[in-house]
Amino acid sequence: MYTTACSSSRDKVLIVEDNRAMSLLLSHILSSHFEVISFTNALPAFSYLKKNEPDILITDYLLPDLDGYGFVKNIYQNGLLPHIPIFMVTGLSPAQIPDDLDTFNVKEVIHKPFNPEMLVQKIFNVLETIRI
Repeated sequence: MYTTACSSSRDKVLIVEDNRAMSLLLSHILSSHFEVISFTNALPAFSYLKKNEPDILITDYLLPDLDGYGFVKNIYQNGLLPHIPIFMVTGLSPAQIPDDLDTFNVKEVIHKPFNPEMLVQKIFNVLETIRI
């Protein structure tokens, strides 16, 4: 499933989150600052990335069709937008997350529950860093 929420900002955030409530929450939090595009599965999002370039990708770690690790690895191995910063959102403990995610341009692993303002600030910080 694909949804979009627009704002006046030109920065695009792609969200890949299979939990409808979490997807809506992320969209709500981010739509006042960014254009938000969301998918509930990795494979349609992967197809989207072949033709479109978001400024930030936020993906859940546990997805039904391909886990977040496989998703970001696939993006990296296919040379799709290697410069796009990735945030991974998860309910897993830090010990359950592979430590090589930075290889695939994962800038942040955000653990649920999270502070919405902190997430927005981290996105702004990463965008500012890559534009310097």
